[in-house]
Amino acid sequence: MSIAMLALAAMLQGPPTPPPVITRMPPRPVTIIPAPFPTPFDASRDSNADVDAALAEARTSGKHVLVVFGAGWCHDSRALVDAMENERTEAMLAQRYHIVWVHVPIERSLRAIPVAQRLGLGDIEGTPTVLILRPDGTPVNLDDAQSWRNAASRKPAAIHRALERAVTAP
Repeated sequence: MSIAMLALAAMLQGPPTPPPVITRMPPRPVTIIPAPFPTPFDASRDSNADVDAALAEARTSGKHVLVVFGAGWCHDSRALVDAMENERTEAMLAQRYHIVWVHVPIERSLRAIPVAQRLGLGDIEGTPTVLILRPDGTPVNLDDAQSWRNAASRKPAAIHRALERAVTAP
């Protein structure tokens, strides 16, 4: 191959491509997205007093107490609330339970919620956590109360069945 042909081939290829420059993006601040709809998890409520009031009603009615630890910032908590607001599920819950909603803060260091400690749960590891109490205040499901953390991936019918089978109507 002649030198002229090599020069022509080099001109047709153009200049060599430089290696790509990899730059790291600065970390973005975490933004808490507000709940898309109101939730019953109210941080201003006294959850110990709410549980005491529900237990007082339960002793009279014979219903169990359903204590739901969750938050508006948690998609699984919002999904559980949505499933519980289904007309059929709402009717079943009204027959069997007095419901108490307990707000769980997003900061893990604040999850030693006094009412959870009092009821035998310890720190709240994930939300939602669903604890069922007999009318006398004895926990029914301490072993699986914290297993509700995947509520958003459960079908509403499965949530209905689980809460329906947990206790019988008085």
